[in-house]
Amino acid sequence: PVCGNIEKARPDKCSICGVPGDKFIKY
Repeated sequence: PVCGNIEKARPDKCSICGVPGDKFIKY
């Protein structure tokens, strides 16, 4: 799956792609 990370400077990580951030657009 592809995940669009909006807030890359956030400390949390996306549960799908593992990229730091807490605001994501799921495709």
